[in-house]
Amino acid sequence: MISVIPKSYYRIFFGYYVHLHCDNCSGQNKNKFVLWYLAWRVAVGLHKSITLNFLVAEHTKFAPDWCFGLVKQAFRRQVVNSVSCLAAVVNGSASCNEAAVVGTENGHNNIPVMDWQGHFAGIGRDFHGIKQYQHFRFDWQHPGVVFFKTRISDEEGSFKLFKDSPLPTTAATPITPPGLSRERQAYLYGKIRPFVEDEFKDVVCPPPASRATPRSYLHWFRSYDYFKVVKFRSPFSQIKDSATAPRKIVISLEVLEII
Repeated sequence: MISVIPKSYYRIFFGYYVHLHCDNCSGQNKNKFVLWYLAWRVAVGLHKSITLNFLVAEHTKFAPDWCFGLVKQAFRRQVVNSVSCLAAVVNGSASCNEAAVVGTENGHNNIPVMDWQGHFAGIGRDFHGIKQYQHFRFDWQHPGVVFFKTRISDEEGSFKLFKDSPLPTTAATPITPPGLSRERQAYLYGKIRPFVEDEFKDVVCPPPASRATPRSYLHWFRSYDYFKVVKFRSPFSQIKDSATAPRKIVISLEVLEII
């Protein structure tokens, strides 16, 4: 969750006093990285206090699930070929839904992914037994400390989340997406492209990057049933087993016939 939250979002939507409600998914919400992140935001003065509340087990349906249900209903009635199509479905599903496109098919990032895990590496302390607690609180008078309890009526416990070292005052560094591997590009082009409408074929499943070694290039053609390479010629084939082959060469491949 925290990797794609821009630094300014909490201030814009919640102000200095933040109240968050989440489900109990430990992979996204209920983990030490989220606690570190929220404690850090309060400690550096971005907020006065933050409360983090998790829904009781077997009672995990609330307003966002209703909004997601409206998206699902609209999705079933639409043809979705691309990210922009899906964003249009979300925006048109209900007034409570607004799409926030993290990135586009061409690799552009609208919302940077931040390395918060690496940002707190070496200074964060593990808080064991997170799953048994439902309510967490952070306040500016106790920087770096989380207060926790299982039931709203219970007495609070406290835990110091950071070691005795200065906290970083700047945001985490962005993570540059590596992009699709050549194998994944080839898979999309060969297996998914036939099912995409013509208008979106080159957006969602463009041809793989043109530069390749002879072996991977030939493997790409042999990977898909509707390509049959009858003749294939490469000047590299004459020197690939030679001990005197140069370290760097420009490879020119020519497909003579494909049926």
